[in-house]
Amino acid sequence: MNDSLILQAALLTGIASVFLNVAGAELKRRNLIKWGRILTHFTFVFITLASLRLFYLLITHDFQNVYVASYTSRDLPLFYRISAFWAGQEGSLLLWVWLISILSSVVILGEKPGNDGQFMAYASGMLGAITVGFLYIIVTSSNPFKRLDFIPLDGNGLNPLLQDPGMILHPPVLFLGYAGMAVPFAFAIAGVIMRREWIRDARRWLIFAWAALSMGNIIGAWWAFHVLGWGGYWGWDPVENSSLLPWLTASALLHSVMVEEREGRMRAWNFLLITVTFLLVLYGTFLTRSGILQSVHAFANSGLGGVLISFLILIMAASLRLFIRRWDYLRGDPVRIELSRSGLMLITAALLLVSGGTIIIGSFYPLISEFIRGYQQMVQPGYYNTLNVPVALALLLLLGFCPYIRWRRYTFDELKGKVMIPALASITAVILGLLTGVRDPIGVSSILVCTLAFTTHLREFYEASGSGDGKSLSNLWHAIERDHRRFGGYIVHIALIVMVIGVAGSSLYEKRDTFTIQPGSAHEIEDYTIKYLGTEPIQRENGIYYCAIVDIYKNGRFIDRGVPNLFYSFRFDETYQHVYIHSTLPEDLYIIYQGFEKGYALFEVRVIPLVSLIWWGGILLLIGAIVAMIPDKRRDDNAS
Repeated sequence: MNDSLILQAALLTGIASVFLNVAGAELKRRNLIKWGRILTHFTFVFITLASLRLFYLLITHDFQNVYVASYTSRDLPLFYRISAFWAGQEGSLLLWVWLISILSSVVILGEKPGNDGQFMAYASGMLGAITVGFLYIIVTSSNPFKRLDFIPLDGNGLNPLLQDPGMILHPPVLFLGYAGMAVPFAFAIAGVIMRREWIRDARRWLIFAWAALSMGNIIGAWWAFHVLGWGGYWGWDPVENSSLLPWLTASALLHSVMVEEREGRMRAWNFLLITVTFLLVLYGTFLTRSGILQSVHAFANSGLGGVLISFLILIMAASLRLFIRRWDYLRGDPVRIELSRSGLMLITAALLLVSGGTIIIGSFYPLISEFIRGYQQMVQPGYYNTLNVPVALALLLLLGFCPYIRWRRYTFDELKGKVMIPALASITAVILGLLTGVRDPIGVSSILVCTLAFTTHLREFYEASGSGDGKSLSNLWHAIERDHRRFGGYIVHIALIVMVIGVAGSSLYEKRDTFTIQPGSAHEIEDYTIKYLGTEPIQRENGIYYCAIVDIYKNGRFIDRGVPNLFYSFRFDETYQHVYIHSTLPEDLYIIYQGFEKGYALFEVRVIPLVSLIWWGGILLLIGAIVAMIPDKRRDDNAS
């Protein structure tokens, strides 16, 4: 069976669906639009068949398939044979286009009855064009169904670093965010073509895509923390940055679209923001596969860089042309920065874009240095931290005021009374921090702004609950039902505050120690005592585990026995670290076993405060995003 024919059929139906959707929208022919929709669903069906076929080949060890032979082996567990689908370039591109095709069909099925279909036809045409672009790349340059002339006895296997639950979750969730961002982009294109409002149609899709991008990045950070053995979770790697950039611009868009919904301003700005966000998604796809920048996340240079950058430039040029042709519709009243909710929304969006700008400069600096000096010079993490910490603190400060400021213009006198309690709570928290030894200016500033923002949001929930009238939970539930968008946003804000506390604590107050130790001896760090019992080699079919056995005590009390280890892979002829982590809400104990020589074992131990708040904050963020997407019982255009 020639499996490539399925993808070719998808490409043909995709091209036809684009033509029929756009022609039907232009000519206002409902029969053409109807057939365009049918072919959109056919495209989804063909891509789904191709995806299921690749899953089948991976699961059944069909090593004559080049992709299967490259990323699986007979000893690979089922879960990781499934996750090998997105381990390589060909499979990850197929996942990309599969998710877009799913969302394209969902968008069509979710159209409200009674519409003339023209808007959705334009949007479907745009989504179809994106689908066709990726299908063309897959069919011509990145086919996952290539066959070998012989059948190998076994495959190359999957890198041990990828044999982790993070591999099962991180890429699909991140790609779901990437694919999801195509939907509001397509709605924006359709809306501007028709000179009609598009934000209400796109809002929930934008939140959905933003939430998926958020969770993809958070899961990736968690994966790095517990697998890579360096004690960190974000290294400011160029590919990491490329997934953060569309998150920042989408965050800015989520705030600025509220101004357009409420006041009719910012049309041009919002169209540019959604366009830039989707282009940044494509940029991340290009960067991962082009080989132009060094990254631990990038695929080997595949020759796809030119095709992908051409695709990106084509979409950018088409969007810019539409922007120019519809300038009379897009231009609006000049931007006003004032003490009102719209003013703070615009400042928030601007700060997020400033953060994105610093990251873009840092990410591209290696290319600039190569052009000037002849070699790539990477930007150190200190650059990103130095420039982005003040921006983060400013954003948190705004969070402390936003809930109190309504859409009308405010005066400072009106605001003064509302922030008194949060301000007093912040000052108290700073004093307590100073008394407990916090001296770092960033640490003190973080306590101040996080307490201000956290207290402000808690007060909003308290007031919504009826201020202790005996029906607090019932009142709060009904308030949320009436305004999911507002309270979902508040939950997201609280989640981000919790995560910032985790980042600040883990970055500023981590303690670490590297030491050698003999079996039977103990070493102390902070309140912990690590007693090393010895190293035990355990041989398996795929390699040897050198397991260091340690007993962990805190304040003299036994809490756990840990087994950090080194794994030597026969297949890859490399050694991999498996760390031991004892995680609690206040702190994580992180033990890295680095080897045994001449009777001594070498360990690196870190005590990392509050890092688990990042992961719990991520869960809370997802809950907030889900709440914000739920339709309200009553339509409230003033929701924040």
